[in-house]
Amino acid sequence: QEQIVRALHRLETQDKITIKERGKIFLVQSGDVSEELFGHHTKAGSKGKEYEGIVDITKTGAGYVMVDGLSKDIYVPGKFIKRALKGDAVRVRVHDNKKGRPEGEILQILKRSQESFVGSIEVFDKFAFFKPDERSLRTDFFIPLERLAGAKDKDRAIARVTDWNDKGKNPVAEIAEVLDPNARDNDRDMKLILIQAGFHTEFPHA
Repeated sequence: QEQIVRALHRLETQDKITIKERGKIFLVQSGDVSEELFGHHTKAGSKGKEYEGIVDITKTGAGYVMVDGLSKDIYVPGKFIKRALKGDAVRVRVHDNKKGRPEGEILQILKRSQESFVGSIEVFDKFAFFKPDERSLRTDFFIPLERLAGAKDKDRAIARVTDWNDKGKNPVAEIAEVLDPNARDNDRDMKLILIQAGFHTEFPHA
């Protein structure tokens, strides 16, 4: 329901729809989106126009990039998402296609919306892996043993990514905090909400 409300609000602010009262939504007629994206913005035979926007990732692994000034989000197939996460600011290249809808690939991640994650730890002899709960992130984090901060195998923890490698390797992270298994559910849930919103749960003393 929350996703639907946000989507309707975005369509209304883009003058795509008019909401006259609850349950009554009307479509605002406008120009053809395919012409807007592929007409005067992209030259025939070129690699495609590049835009900057915010990406939203679906449960299937595909995504949509929301660009200010464009009346329709750019669809990005899962194989072109790279390591982008929901809420990241990205640069995307639009491909011309016969379906008449904007479709493209992510070229660069400009700014991360989230650098800390909640998940579980697997400790081995010479290294450790962190498995984030975030479903849209389909990779584990590599953690050097000296960056475990006292965490043990199967502990629940908060990991902070220190190196987002775009060459197919696992991101490198460090453990920021080991979660107390005896902590109240409300406290754990609040930390999870803060982390998913991009906030830090701890700050330097200064």
